[in-house]
Amino acid sequence: MHIQRIALIGAGQMGFGFLTRLLATGFKVHVFDVSEAAMDRAVAIGAGRCETMACAVRAAQAVITMLPTARVVEQAYLDDGGIRANLTEGQLCIEMSTIDPELSIRIGGAVAAGGGEFLDAPVSGGTAKAFEGKLAVMVGGSSAALERGLPVLEAIGSSIIHVGPIGSGTAAKLANNLVASAAMLATAEAFHLGTSYGIDAGTLTTILENSSGDTWILRNLHPVPGVRPDAPSSRGYAPGFSTTLAIGMLESIRTAAGAKRIPLTVVPALLQAWQLAADHGYADKDFASVYEFIRPQSRTRAVDPLNEGREC
Repeated sequence: MHIQRIALIGAGQMGFGFLTRLLATGFKVHVFDVSEAAMDRAVAIGAGRCETMACAVRAAQAVITMLPTARVVEQAYLDDGGIRANLTEGQLCIEMSTIDPELSIRIGGAVAAGGGEFLDAPVSGGTAKAFEGKLAVMVGGSSAALERGLPVLEAIGSSIIHVGPIGSGTAAKLANNLVASAAMLATAEAFHLGTSYGIDAGTLTTILENSSGDTWILRNLHPVPGVRPDAPSSRGYAPGFSTTLAIGMLESIRTAAGAKRIPLTVVPALLQAWQLAADHGYADKDFASVYEFIRPQSRTRAVDPLNEGREC
């Protein structure tokens, strides 16, 4: 069955980017979001409004979810009045949030039991790429389900990679985000170190770009204000991916690793850094704001942020 009608559950920053691409590609989209402002913004560009999740699901041939946390995703699919309870035979559910693989597998089983098909298809590339339709999409699920959903995914992403069975798309996204998060914190600390010795941030950027310290984070989400005009750091750390979302993502990595009994060394340090940043007023800022948090100038007295109370 050719998909024409889509329910979008979650019209926040990334979801709204999806919506613009889906509408531009010719899909009819009904939206449900707990935020009235998000709903109003979606309707203003041509989406249909649904006051309940059940309404949105029943109006669609495919359901896309883009939600902030694993807990919210779980509730959206499995609670009474949610997606699973309102599925019709043959509906395709595409879960594009950042959750953990075990939850993807559980939700996929529930959707299959209800007669639907399921893909876990998280994305990478940030909000700007979402509006351009140039995201990387990592897909877990059957080849048949992917074939049905491919026109939808191609409206959103320029790189669609079939990773394997349900759960593998989510696992790939978490692996990617672990590396990206480590690169962000390492970059923030590197620039704090370099500039403290008088190195200009632009000069240090050029050095890293031409050395082994070059990363995607450095080139696209530079944590130092003013180096990359389009980066969140140069826009007051307006969130593309907030500190709170980073914490949730890292918790999902820890959950996934725990399910496979994989010991982690980097993730606990990353969690500690961003949790402390959140506790000190950076929860709703972009996760690149960890740079501002670790700089002693940003606090009333210089302390080591990962060993609070010990003066530097």
